Amino acid sequence: AEGEMASHPSAKQVVTLVLRRDWKCTLKTEYPGTTHITMTEAGTWRCDGNRASVVLTEANAQPERNELAFELRDGELLSVLGDSKRYGPEGLKLKRQQ
Repeated sequence: AEGEMASHPSAKQVVTLVLRRDWKCTLKTEYPGTTHITMTEAGTWRCDGNRASVVLTEANAQPERNELAFELRDGELLSVLGDSKRYGPEGLKLKRQQ
């Protein structure tokens, strides 16, 4: 189940989630604009049926605790748990990258 999932490039923030076979993951959030900012978070993930739970414990090499959960629907990962202030009221919708 290793792979890279990303939000649509036209989004206000471009989010890329990489789930690796060793149960480690990274979430990279890019904020395009005049002061292009990138945040890279790292942690672990686990799978339970069609649901992936992500626990991020590091952001740009600083400790953090950010918990997310996604469900696989129609080939996309849709967030069902996450900070709505950070990811918007509809959460994240990620598509597999080729």
